[in-house]
Amino acid sequence: MKGENTPQIPGTKGFPRIGFAGLGLLGAATASRFIDLGIQVTVWNRSAEKCAALDAKSANICTDLAELSAQSDWIFSCLSDDKAMFDVLALLLKADHTPQIHVSLTTASPGAVAVAAARTRAAGAAFLCCPVMGRPDIMLGGKAGFLLSGDKTAAHAVLPVLEWLGSNAYYLGEKPEAAAVMKLVVNCFIALNIGGLTEAVAGLERLGISGESLLQVLAAGPIGSPLIKLFGEKIVARDFDKAMFSLELADKDLGYFSDMISGFGDFALATAVGAYLNRGISAGHGNRDWAGLAAHLLEAH
Repeated sequence: MKGENTPQIPGTKGFPRIGFAGLGLLGAATASRFIDLGIQVTVWNRSAEKCAALDAKSANICTDLAELSAQSDWIFSCLSDDKAMFDVLALLLKADHTPQIHVSLTTASPGAVAVAAARTRAAGAAFLCCPVMGRPDIMLGGKAGFLLSGDKTAAHAVLPVLEWLGSNAYYLGEKPEAAAVMKLVVNCFIALNIGGLTEAVAGLERLGISGESLLQVLAAGPIGSPLIKLFGEKIVARDFDKAMFSLELADKDLGYFSDMISGFGDFALATAVGAYLNRGISAGHGNRDWAGLAAHLLEAH
């Protein structure tokens, strides 16, 4: 706990009982972050072996979602896609005890979020869409950001915890899907930057100039940023095999983005990056890091 700086949650004595569903890379990092800050969490994952690391950190392990629901005031979930989100939500809503607030960290489609929020509200609870800005290592370091939307009362209760868990949290209003829209736009923007960096590095290297020199030039100018540094270094080093965020997940998010803006004009850059993603996945690289979304350009010479 953070002593005097620990946020007090409205309506509870200190922190509520925290349940966590979904222990992929980001989910496990988030649950671990709670534990590192002194918060007891109860966790569940579809494949039980992923609970082992958190069991070693003294998390309470549940064998099913009904048990998790019964032991939680707030549920945090971090799942792969819309279907997984709906599967878990259906089981939670069937349980005898419904947690007061469900904080969904899943990057989901806006339409799915709106449906999930309506179903949760009908059960007498609040559903908050809360996608994460940051990779698992950033979460563990306390530097992650959060985008939050949904019920205002629930959001104001959760915001101090998010700000304490990471570095910042942005409340985007009562429309549950607002945070999902923002996260998909941000991920598309990051993908466009990765594609541009890859083409720049590939072009330079074919002309006999090192990619590392490009990063130095960019860092010294107005375009220099943590994003350029993070992904640029991975591109130059061809460091794609230890995926913090895979091509398959990036492809899912870009697909949700494309569906979201369908009919609103010609988003040619997003289409081009989507083609890079599809080419990489077709070549068997779906589990590689999305910094390598256009790795075929780098490997072609």
